[in-house]
Amino acid sequence: MGAAGPTILFFMFMIAQIMLGLFVLAYAAHCLLIVVESTAAGNDEVVWPDESLLDWAWKVFCLIWLYGIWLLPIWLVLKASKPRFLLESPGPTFIVVACAIYWLLFPISLLSSLSATSAWVPLQWQLLRRLFRQAPAATVFYGMSGLLLAGTAWLLSMALFSNSFFWVPLTAPAGAAVFLIVGRLLGRLAWVVSRTRVPTRKRPSQAKRPRLERKIEIEDPWNVPEAETTPASKEEQPIILPGEEKPVEGYGFAEGPPPVPQIQARPMMETVPLANEPPPERHSEHGMNAGPHESDDEPVPDKPRSRIEAMLDEDTPPPPPPRYPLWSGVYTFPWYTTTLKAWIWLSLAGMAEGTLFRLMMSVRPDIMSDPPAGNV
Repeated sequence: MGAAGPTILFFMFMIAQIMLGLFVLAYAAHCLLIVVESTAAGNDEVVWPDESLLDWAWKVFCLIWLYGIWLLPIWLVLKASKPRFLLESPGPTFIVVACAIYWLLFPISLLSSLSATSAWVPLQWQLLRRLFRQAPAATVFYGMSGLLLAGTAWLLSMALFSNSFFWVPLTAPAGAAVFLIVGRLLGRLAWVVSRTRVPTRKRPSQAKRPRLERKIEIEDPWNVPEAETTPASKEEQPIILPGEEKPVEGYGFAEGPPPVPQIQARPMMETVPLANEPPPERHSEHGMNAGPHESDDEPVPDKPRSRIEAMLDEDTPPPPPPRYPLWSGVYTFPWYTTTLKAWIWLSLAGMAEGTLFRLMMSVRPDIMSDPPAGNV
């Protein structure tokens, strides 16, 4: 019974961490996609849409696919090769590998997904060509994001596997800020890459084959040929009925045009003037009688427009591009007025996840502890 208590607590903390982790992953995926898409559109401040939690579900699975397609095979290769650093410290090694993939390969997959026709495309060659043409911007992105993620990986290792618990409240807000800054950098890189022209190869034109000209006959359905004149028919033979001796005289067609009947005009009718009656009363839009001051010449007051109509009618110019896309408005982005709420929620969620992980590892049974390196 003494060993059953820590085991029960271990599984309770693990279930709570998984349930909270799903919500944190959904919110983090939602924040990352909104930041990258809004920044890639050229906006300085992010407009957060009013979406429910159910609208974030597909984003979680999409990002897991784009990230896991690199993490899973690389981690399986490391587990199969069993290097020394993996056997000595598997937890910190996993954090380093996860941050390295998030730094090097995940940006390519995410930008490929956003630029392709399908969100599940992990790699697009057209994007790689644009990145090569923007090599200075890509170098700055990988240099700055690499430094930030290296520091975050060290803080995560200290917060999760050191003997001091005070690293958790320090790592959570720092990690949330780095998460938003890297998303901002990735959006600015997408903004630069989207304005890069890639030359396309022209296919050689095929030799033109000589075409045989042929005469096309067009038949006009409305062109009716004139009736051919036929020779005068012979005199018709007389018709003699049985029992009669004389032929029967028939009726012939009258010669000349038919007579035109004369149309007599009707006599003029006397007109009666209308009585001097007042004009009918005018009605306004609401069905009330309009006052005597209203007339057709007077202007009608404009109706109050809604906010959406005013926004559609307003011709606002697009925001000017930043002079230094990978520097200005990037490293202070988590503390923008529109982004501060997301940074606070991500910090609290990271603190809760770190606390649950530390509690789960503190009550871990001895049978689940890692065996020493010499016995493997």
